[in-house]
Amino acid sequence: MADLKTIWDDLHSIDVSKHTEKKGNLTYLSWAWAWGVLMEHYPESTYSMGDVIFLDNGSAEVWVTVNIHDHKRTMWLPVIDYKNKAIINPDSMAINTARMRCLTKCLAMFGLGHYIYAGEDLPTDANTKPFTADQEKKFHSLKDEEKSLDFFLFTKSIQETAYEALFNSFPKDKMKHKAKCNELEKEGAASLVDVIDRVTEMVNNDDPAFNEEFVGLEEYKKYIASRLDKEILTKMKSMNKG
Repeated sequence: MADLKTIWDDLHSIDVSKHTEKKGNLTYLSWAWAWGVLMEHYPESTYSMGDVIFLDNGSAEVWVTVNIHDHKRTMWLPVIDYKNKAIINPDSMAINTARMRCLTKCLAMFGLGHYIYAGEDLPTDANTKPFTADQEKKFHSLKDEEKSLDFFLFTKSIQETAYEALFNSFPKDKMKHKAKCNELEKEGAASLVDVIDRVTEMVNNDDPAFNEEFVGLEEYKKYIASRLDKEILTKMKSMNKG
């Protein structure tokens, strides 16, 4: 069974440049070609699609998990158009397209086409930045303090363009800092799943202590709520009223 380093070295060495296409400001790797290459190297690999997450503003987010030799990577992606703008109330075609883009992005976490994402810089006006000074300060603070859950939730609380710009804004040692961001996002996503599981269990057991799970995370409560089942949310409201 191949370890993660072997998988990374194997897939990262593959030249994908002839199988990309440019649409607007974005570069895409053909998902069909990427999956075909993966099957040539690791034919037992599988992937699974998570539930589509719909946010309060009507935009949506897709999640994909890839399993190679029992090594799993999970990636998420907003449903966007070719101008890198979130699609409001996306139809099934837009969701399907986002899922397959997310699949190729998840494969990049194993090394295949990684440099497409590692080297992409967000085109912005020279005199403007898509993030505020407060967002920049908080981004670096959470990263440096390695608060993975807060860091992950912070990335979900700002515009995708703002996070991409912050992600690409390191003046030195870009790859090291980007790797740390990816690590914190992964750990934070796992921590959020744990929070959701604990809240769900407590609500099902009529335990009002579920509110304690949101202490310190109040500004992200809306996003966390979007990840909970509707039945749980309804019961939470009822318990708080009672």
